Amino acid sequence: VVDSGSNGSTVSSPALDSIAEFKTARSSYDAQYGRGGGAQISVVTKGGTTSYHGDAFEYIRNTVFDANDYFNKNFANPQDDIPRQQYHYNNFGGTFGGPVPFEKKKLFFFISEEWRKFKYPSTVTSNVPSTAELKGDFSDQASQGLVIAPSLMPSGCLDNTGYVISSTCFSSNAKLFLQNVWDKLPAPNSTYPGVAQYIWDDSNYSNTRQDSVRLDYNSRKWQAFVRVTNDNQPANQPTGLYSYDTVPGYDPTITVVGSRTYLGHLTNTFTPKVVNELEYEYTRGSIDVHPAGGADIDSTFFNALTPITTANEVYGRVPIAYIYGNWGDPGSPNVDSLSNPEAPYRERNLDHQFFDNLVIDLGRHSLRAGFMVQTLEKTENFDNNTNGIFEFYDDFGLPTEDYGGAYVPAWGSFLLGQAGDYQYWSRDIIPDLHYNNIEAYFQDDWKVTKRLTVNLGVRYSLFPPPSDSTGTMSGFDPALFKSAAAPTFASNGSVTSANWNPSTYLNGIIIGGPGASPYPGTTSPWGYKVNPTNKKNFGPRVGLAWDPFGNGKTSVRSGYGIYYDRSLNGIWEQNQSLNPPFIQAPVYLYCQGAANSDSGTGCSPGVNSFDAWNSNATLDAAVNSLHTVGAPN
Repeated sequence: VVDSGSNGSTVSSPALDSIAEFKTARSSYDAQYGRGGGAQISVVTKGGTTSYHGDAFEYIRNTVFDANDYFNKNFANPQDDIPRQQYHYNNFGGTFGGPVPFEKKKLFFFISEEWRKFKYPSTVTSNVPSTAELKGDFSDQASQGLVIAPSLMPSGCLDNTGYVISSTCFSSNAKLFLQNVWDKLPAPNSTYPGVAQYIWDDSNYSNTRQDSVRLDYNSRKWQAFVRVTNDNQPANQPTGLYSYDTVPGYDPTITVVGSRTYLGHLTNTFTPKVVNELEYEYTRGSIDVHPAGGADIDSTFFNALTPITTANEVYGRVPIAYIYGNWGDPGSPNVDSLSNPEAPYRERNLDHQFFDNLVIDLGRHSLRAGFMVQTLEKTENFDNNTNGIFEFYDDFGLPTEDYGGAYVPAWGSFLLGQAGDYQYWSRDIIPDLHYNNIEAYFQDDWKVTKRLTVNLGVRYSLFPPPSDSTGTMSGFDPALFKSAAAPTFASNGSVTSANWNPSTYLNGIIIGGPGASPYPGTTSPWGYKVNPTNKKNFGPRVGLAWDPFGNGKTSVRSGYGIYYDRSLNGIWEQNQSLNPPFIQAPVYLYCQGAANSDSGTGCSPGVNSFDAWNSNATLDAAVNSLHTVGAPN
């Protein structure tokens, strides 16, 4: 089972004990094989036989066989040692097959079951504010060279020592983060000069189950089988899928990867020299990522935040807070940011595939011809940051040298609610891509002499670009771009022309849809698509195999072919999540003394192809010894 958006990457594989055979074509393969020019792997699953057979297996790793991690028991205070965590891996299953009792000579079944249960720990180091820093007291950073700049502080917020920020100056949102996240953490259990850390063990699990059932029916002239395979792979991520924070309990997620495949295959032997095979397959794949009850989706926390931070959020997530401290500034606490995982996220792949292959044996010529039709659908959301991102820097992002080396550390900026910038995405686009792959081929394997075989073939590939049923696909067409309407910029990035206005924002942009675009001058000439279709993808294939001495021990092989493949479909989806005019992601930059994460005030927002050839010579030099010399593509 493959992920169509990733252009065929595997999301499900058959259990090892259910595989009867596999074949690998390394390169320069004939016209029967399409798309990429790299290795092609064909897998045949097992079917039932005239007698009953089965097997069972289990592979085990367990905590009782393991020692504790060295760093879990190396704290200065033995009471802080972390006990050995569970590490369990069980891979078990079995197969069973044979004849169906009421039709033992023609009807056979085969069942495969496999489970992979994996539970393992990992040691996580979280950089956290010290107990004093949670209260706005930075005295512990004095020895590291911290000097807070009074001129950057709001009036009355810095005490006489010059190191304590009054809690009365904490922003209302910062207080909510303290209350719902930082104050709930245990005290740091590891410190070194200027840095406080909390080291903890999380517990990860992954439980995979695969069920596969195959039924075969054989007669004198035709053989048929059907197979149904179901995969379910739940797993957890204690610190969130693709999250950048390490704060325990803040944004855990659960991911479930699933797929189901229905396949029917029919082989007809019309005569001993004419054979046809026909196959239809339907595959449904999915990836679901759910928040697992962390503070980042706590409804009470979310609803208490100042409205600017939640105005565009559709999933109930609190804003992201990136805290960029200790970037070369003396005494700035290094505190982990609070980001969001890739959740909620839902992805679906629907794949219908039909192919037919015909083989005709004419003696010296073995002819093959066939075609393949594949219709695919893919949809997924991109988890855009509609909840907003606040970024806190030392000195709010201003250069520290302007203040003689004194500054406000990023953690202090966070407590005060003075962000360096704020950004949000206006919506979370959910594309619905539809596309087809259509291919046909003809191949002639010509045995010229007993020692020379020539392979001649051609494959035609039609890979139209995807369309999107939601009408949110956009692209750039150079033919529509008007350079005279483009704004010009100075070296410092400021606009130097009068062309910076909404009427020219979409200069050169085209939008796919059923008719005229609602934005003048942006209608795609290709309807729902934003790219043309290349209809001239003919790929010739030529190969030969030669036995120079006629003794069957030495062979010389060579081949050449042109191979076509479609571009990564995820490119269109990724562009949809960012491209105008459907997405706006304004950035509000800090103006000295003005930006505040409570009020929101601040500055104004500113188809692939390739050739391949291969030659090699193989010499059977001795018993059980093969030597190959070649020049791969």
